[in-house]
Amino acid sequence: MEAAFSLQPPAQVSFSWSSDGTRLTVKTDTLQFTTDYVLTIAGSARSVHGFLLDGNGDGVGGDNLVITFRTSRADITAPKIVKMYPKQGATNVELHPIISAWYDEELDSTVDMAALFKLERFLDHTYVPGVLKHYVVNRQSVLTFFPNAPLNPRETYVTRIFAGLRDYFGNVVVNNRSYSFVTAEVSPTTVRIDDFEAGVGNWWAPQQSGSTTGIVTERTGRQEERTLVDLLTGSTTSMRVDYAWDLAAPAWLIRTYLSGGAPKNVRFDGSWMLQVYVFGDGSGTLFRFCVDDRVPDYQAANHEVSPWYVVDWVGWRLVTWDMSRDGTGTWLGDGVLNGTLGFDSIQLSYEPGGAAQGSLIFDDLRVARPIGVSVQQPLPPVLSSRRVLEGYPNPFNAVVTLQYEVPDLLQLQRVRVVMYDALGRKVKTIVDAPQAPGTYTVQWDGTDERGQNVASGVYLCRLSTEKGAAATQVILAR
Repeated sequence: MEAAFSLQPPAQVSFSWSSDGTRLTVKTDTLQFTTDYVLTIAGSARSVHGFLLDGNGDGVGGDNLVITFRTSRADITAPKIVKMYPKQGATNVELHPIISAWYDEELDSTVDMAALFKLERFLDHTYVPGVLKHYVVNRQSVLTFFPNAPLNPRETYVTRIFAGLRDYFGNVVVNNRSYSFVTAEVSPTTVRIDDFEAGVGNWWAPQQSGSTTGIVTERTGRQEERTLVDLLTGSTTSMRVDYAWDLAAPAWLIRTYLSGGAPKNVRFDGSWMLQVYVFGDGSGTLFRFCVDDRVPDYQAANHEVSPWYVVDWVGWRLVTWDMSRDGTGTWLGDGVLNGTLGFDSIQLSYEPGGAAQGSLIFDDLRVARPIGVSVQQPLPPVLSSRRVLEGYPNPFNAVVTLQYEVPDLLQLQRVRVVMYDALGRKVKTIVDAPQAPGTYTVQWDGTDERGQNVASGVYLCRLSTEKGAAATQVILAR
């Protein structure tokens, strides 16, 4: 039977039989797309009892069995979103975010994508002006929207992607998609370390660092990049780090060291956040920050690192190391940030199962701290438990239930629960009275002090007691 089998055009096949010898399975993964094939089993094939194959079923053996078929197109499904940023329901999103949609295949660039990809301000349903870019990475598309200006604080925005996008095989997306998110209350103050507009001369190539190991050296390096840049800041130059890993090595590390110049002189401490925009390749490569502690005592034992971040996205993403909350990773130092800090290096590593080679782009490296926060001006006390103040359901249509805890001070204390709109204006006082420690539940029906219905949108509920304050956002969607 196997010797009598043929396929035209030819393709490699494998055979397997059922245990009773009555079922033959033929497998192949070498067929061509959109191709007519003729499968033939010649009438010379015989059964175990010596009878010739009756290919046409007329009761007489010796004739061929012939099957004709056509294979499908290379792609018969419409493009699908792999990952969205900000994701649906995200809160506390930076006020000047990069909006991105990563697709599982390459989109047809002849489509008017700017007409189909919009960022909407939910409060008045207007579209936010900005620039849409289409990037292709490893035969996958990412649509990236750069708003022209920061968004409003504590507001809901909706990324709308309308039907009409398609791939190069003509498969069209037929459904509209929407992803809502809520912006943060404030934008942090930032201090630039390096925006790379002066090039990458202050950065050593990875091979110059004695810490770099486990690389294919001729395919690893750093250089200026002028095509992929952070348009939020009007950047024209970024830094590209090309990596290629020697998979047989026992360990892997690329250290792109900041050797000097003005960026090396930026000083900060552990109350700040380190931030950089990273254009990811979805490779699973590991990335982290490294700082010098106890500057100007530059010795290896004072190198501290952030935790590793897995580059599991394609396109631009702001990566933040909140040094006071996220802790440190493990490298040469003692894991404690207790002195004056300076920037040391950008580091990459290989994670088994990740890509063996690729490129990552870095732009607008900086330190950031919430406005008004300093060593001399600490934040006011905040009730830290996540269960101190909650609203449900959220979003809500008619009534939201607010549950809150009065902290245990072993005495009555004045408690205020107040609703504010997205512009910080007081809408309604829900509670203003002395209360004993315990858990309480109240409701807000979406009305103001006069009993009038307020518009759909994002509202801030603030709880204040003698021990501190807490706040939560609720979304009214009529």
